[in-house]
Amino acid sequence: MSHYKKRGPKEWPDEHLICDLEECLEHLREEDDPFLLAAPILDALDRHMGAADFDADKNWETLCLSQPKKKRTHPRVLLLASIIIFCLAACGVAMGLHLHGKFASFFQVGPEETALVLPLTEEPEASDRQNGVTVRVLQTISDTVGSYVLYEITTPKTVTLPENILSVNSILIPEYPKAFEDRLGGNGGTKLLEAGAHRLLALSYTIENSARPLEHSMRLCFLPNLSLRYREEGSFQTKEYRLLDAPVMLEWEGQVSDSVKKWTPDRGNAGKGYTVREVVLSPISFSACLDGTAALPDTATLFFVNGTKREIALDQADAGHVLLEEGSGLVRHRIYCRFSSPIDHTTVEKVSIGTVEISIN
Repeated sequence: MSHYKKRGPKEWPDEHLICDLEECLEHLREEDDPFLLAAPILDALDRHMGAADFDADKNWETLCLSQPKKKRTHPRVLLLASIIIFCLAACGVAMGLHLHGKFASFFQVGPEETALVLPLTEEPEASDRQNGVTVRVLQTISDTVGSYVLYEITTPKTVTLPENILSVNSILIPEYPKAFEDRLGGNGGTKLLEAGAHRLLALSYTIENSARPLEHSMRLCFLPNLSLRYREEGSFQTKEYRLLDAPVMLEWEGQVSDSVKKWTPDRGNAGKGYTVREVVLSPISFSACLDGTAALPDTATLFFVNGTKREIALDQADAGHVLLEEGSGLVRHRIYCRFSSPIDHTTVEKVSIGTVEISIN
């Protein structure tokens, strides 16, 4: 994104002030300070109305106009109010929800793909503090059956974390569905992303392999206590470092985004020894539910409207299985595959799973 080129207030014609302000905010970069960039434009407007110059150090909350020496009614009073409201709205968008850099790296999200992932992203208010140790959820990304939580652990200056930390004893647990046939087990884990003397950054995930969406409570648990595993220099053995003796559990309500699309085929979905019950797509994953007595097919293929396609190796996907009928050997399979990088799932027009093709446009 190009950087807005600063110009002195004297260079701005009176009738172009609004256009310049809009251009300034439109080219705002994430690291830019919108108040400093907009200050010269607001100063120019202020001087036209006999008001005090805009003070960037005081920020928007303390912006006050001085009383003009000569009282007059001028349409620019309304104009200035409109400009300030516009600035606040634009700055609110510019400084709104951003994808955390660690998440962007984990999901291989480029600048052009950020808009695909943000609808799946939330920043729940979930934290706990005991004896100066704070555990806080920073951001979550969830689709139908997969949920990923980025969290941090910070300690006071009196508590120094050990070096060579290997793992944190966290587990992410969704509220499982009650129906037996929908409880297909699951998978999950924790990945340590960053470790310092007083701060840890980690990612915990769960793939519950359930036929029902994650539209219920999520729980990040540290049981039976908050502890770490680390390895001393020159040793092959790992040791436990206990931060808190008591357990920690953070809980929040998950929400399913409109960016998750589900198709339930009603006909023409029978393959060789299996039936496709459901196909689910999100920008970060592909999921499907199959019933059958045969083994899972080897591949699934996504066909895009531009003529390209993406193959998914089902034998490498996460899968859950439950026996529905003991006599016939009927099994329900749930397969889940996270994409190596996000896709625009709205451009997928057809999915094939083994010998079954499903139109989803």
